[in-house]
Amino acid sequence: NNNNNIQCLPLMAYGELLGIVVLEGDVVNDPQESLEIEGSRRFALEQVGLSIGNLKLRESLRQASIRDVLTGLYNRRFFDESSQREVLRAQRQQSKGDYDGLALMMIDIDHFKRFNDQHGHEVGDVVLREVAQVLQSQTRGSDVAARFGGEEFTIVLADITDQLALERAERVRKAVEDLVLRPSGKDVGSITISIGLAQFPKHGTSVEALLLAADKALYEAKNSGRNRVVVAT
Repeated sequence: NNNNNIQCLPLMAYGELLGIVVLEGDVVNDPQESLEIEGSRRFALEQVGLSIGNLKLRESLRQASIRDVLTGLYNRRFFDESSQREVLRAQRQQSKGDYDGLALMMIDIDHFKRFNDQHGHEVGDVVLREVAQVLQSQTRGSDVAARFGGEEFTIVLADITDQLALERAERVRKAVEDLVLRPSGKDVGSITISIGLAQFPKHGTSVEALLLAADKALYEAKNSGRNRVVVAT
């Protein structure tokens, strides 16, 4: 249509291309009016671009505050907040008699210090990232997988029965055991994890109690041969 004018304009913010905006309108014959319309369009695009850029920046900063830099999992701070929230929700749901349960896993990479000393910190970082990726892939959107510190991780499983939580823990353990790691092309052997599993309300009705129970179970898993899941008692 000869009466239509179509423009493809870049949507920019802070030097980054966010997208392309396609504008369609009637052809304006008056040069002065055409310049005014063009100026208004570009100003509007700049404002939209800056708004989207600010939203992306805000989200980026938020993610940086709740994510562990090395592994991409949630950090300890986010775990503390979210686990408290989940346990409070579990208590409310339990009082209504309509709740499957909640579970907390404490996870530790077996012989990680020895592995780190033998192969170096760079390879150790690769191991941490690979294990973290497995934990992420084995969790649902409602779960929280976090790096607890060092080579320790934790997962909070919401709305899950005791049996399903145990099956999930075994699946996580097996998935790590099946990892094939060849950083820089060299075979560094197999990696395994030990898991302590605590369940709400059987092993505790607070985050602190569940952590303590899961930690004791993890200690038992380590002492009884590693590469296994032990349920709290």
